[in-house]
Amino acid sequence: MPGLAHTAPAGKSTVIAGSYRALWNDLDIGLTLDGFTLTQVNTGIDITADITGETVIDTIYSGTSLQVSMTLENWNAQAVEPMIWWLGNSDPTAYEWGLTNGVGQRHWDAACPLILYACQSTGGALTAPADPDPSVADVATVWQHPNGANAANPNIDPLDIVFPKTLLQKDNSLDIRFSYEPRFITLTLDVFPISNQFGGTDFDPAAPDSVERVTDCSEIRYFAATRGTPPSP
Repeated sequence: MPGLAHTAPAGKSTVIAGSYRALWNDLDIGLTLDGFTLTQVNTGIDITADITGETVIDTIYSGTSLQVSMTLENWNAQAVEPMIWWLGNSDPTAYEWGLTNGVGQRHWDAACPLILYACQSTGGALTAPADPDPSVADVATVWQHPNGANAANPNIDPLDIVFPKTLLQKDNSLDIRFSYEPRFITLTLDVFPISNQFGGTDFDPAAPDSVERVTDCSEIRYFAATRGTPPSP
């Protein structure tokens, strides 16, 4: 995760663990079987030269793709159904299962914020943190809870994660079992990048709907992680 450097004394380490609940389009999605998995894939173009044959002597970074996957166990249909069947209308709140008129629609237009909240964090207003380690270049754009040190579970980190634009992955195959057994659903959401600046200011994780598509030469942001005080090992 980007942000504050969490260091432990030499020879020691801290196990970070904790559960999260999630909102999609401001609606609680319900319970998950085993939490959430963030998958990050960085791509690059390998550079070779005739004098070294097929040996890669450098790589040019060419992009990043992010996905969040989950298996829903006891899910809120009001939130989940428009997430998986948004094709009936570009407005995710006006959908109908089994109906689509969405050919040609952009996924960006239907994508909504996904926010993960640590279950035992204290919450509170988000504030820009002090700079505990000048060597960490992105401290200025990372946010934290002022009460993070008082979280019921100090080993949860980050406290919150805000993904401003997410939607069901285009090739996600859904298997929904209609039987007497529990109706689990496994979903993978694409995370679309946004312009880190909106209205001349950096992205504010407290207002995830106030975003714009990547334009010009601004920084690209995929998510924001809100941090608390690092736990002591």
